[in-house]
Amino acid sequence: MKRSIVLFLIFLAGCSTFRIPEATKAPVEISERENALIEEGITLHDEGKYDEAIQKYQEARIINPGNILALYEEAYSNYAKQDYKRSLDLCKKGMEYHSELLMDFYIIAANSLDDLGENEESLALYEKAIWLAPDNNFTYYNYAIALYRAGKTKEAEENLMKSIQLNPEHASSHLYLMRLMMDEGKQIQALMMVSRFLIIEPNTSRTPEALGDLENLLYYGVEKEGDNFNLNVFLNDGHGVEFSNLELTLKLQHAVIAADSVKTTEIQNRVRLFSTMFSVIEKKEKDKLSDIGKYLLPYFDEMEENGHTEAFVYYIHQLVDMDEIQNYLKDNEAKINAFLEWNSKYYWE
Repeated sequence: MKRSIVLFLIFLAGCSTFRIPEATKAPVEISERENALIEEGITLHDEGKYDEAIQKYQEARIINPGNILALYEEAYSNYAKQDYKRSLDLCKKGMEYHSELLMDFYIIAANSLDDLGENEESLALYEKAIWLAPDNNFTYYNYAIALYRAGKTKEAEENLMKSIQLNPEHASSHLYLMRLMMDEGKQIQALMMVSRFLIIEPNTSRTPEALGDLENLLYYGVEKEGDNFNLNVFLNDGHGVEFSNLELTLKLQHAVIAADSVKTTEIQNRVRLFSTMFSVIEKKEKDKLSDIGKYLLPYFDEMEENGHTEAFVYYIHQLVDMDEIQNYLKDNEAKINAFLEWNSKYYWE
């Protein structure tokens, strides 16, 4: 059923008023010349040449004032160059059109309000956008960031989970939620979140830092002094009872590996750590798990049961320049492909 948009939604920003009109206009068909100008603008934007990009979009809009894509790209480039007021003005024009880009205009406008220090107005705009398009995961993601900036961490976590539930392949939601879990000392939740991120993005510019986070989380609370291990385990402190046994198992496995007379390499140790941890995941009814538990625990439990943990560990470390890892990836293509096929077909409830 088509939702109608209230004629005017008013947000007070200092002494100014940001009005969002009803989306009644239809986008106009774009010519080849306009498309070419937009493509030139996008290239310039990606090179950081925002003013030159904006000029291209404006040329396209002179040819066709109803070119909604050029309007969106111009708003985006103004936001990128931190001209938030201009970005807001352009978004307001874009919101007059009933188009596939409507939610993108809402997101840029809300982000602009947030960056102008108008956090409450930004949150209200996101709430309106969610009401209009409750299945758009990007809106929940951006809303979560604004909530976090406003000091509403719990609400931010809830909305990041909603984003992930709508799109389990949205890497940024995993990465941001992992950071919130780290800030709260929730080791296993954060470890599993960064693991999911690395499955989605095993070889991008964000991967090296995520691998550093993975290492820190694997060794969180483990202190080695000579032949002795100090293990710090946090139980019954609001970190989630469903994850406490995994934390304890992980830390005890560090001691087991250290005491083992047969020494293994670091990557082999990581396979052992993950495999042991996943093997003790308790099968519980979904209604007895938190939202994060419902998302993470069945996935990694099934991964271990299907024998994919080893391939998973090597796959997420593919950017590491070590012969052992690169040789494994080359010599075990069938295992890697089987893991990736299982992952692509996994049913997210």
